[in-house]
Amino acid sequence: TTAGLFRAIEKAAEKLDHRIKVEVSGSSLDTLVPEVAQAITEATLQALDNSIQHSKAQVISLSLSSDGKGVKFVVSDNGIGFRPDRVSKDRIGISTSIMFRMKSIRGTAEIQSTPGQGTIVTLRWPND
Repeated sequence: TTAGLFRAIEKAAEKLDHRIKVEVSGSSLDTLVPEVAQAITEATLQALDNSIQHSKAQVISLSLSSDGKGVKFVVSDNGIGFRPDRVSKDRIGISTSIMFRMKSIRGTAEIQSTPGQGTIVTLRWPND
């Protein structure tokens, strides 16, 4: 279920790093296909790991939300930021672990970042 997925990701995030603050809203008992849940989990954890490893952030936020249209996961930080257009195509963290995984389940991934202004990674999966 969406609620179970949120709980699992929240527990994993809390174990990753003490800086991660989690906010959950609108979880439901809607059932998710295991492949969808796995892809979302792995993409979310990769976004968190990227923030932990590269951002030098003091605060990392994870927002998990659900409504009748689907689920949304937002990882944001107040770190050093980067220029997404300058990330090498052979870097598998963003291209494979986040972008491709979400695309493979008909979801979307959006990365917004500016040097000196942190990063926001938004993952969406529609509830058809």
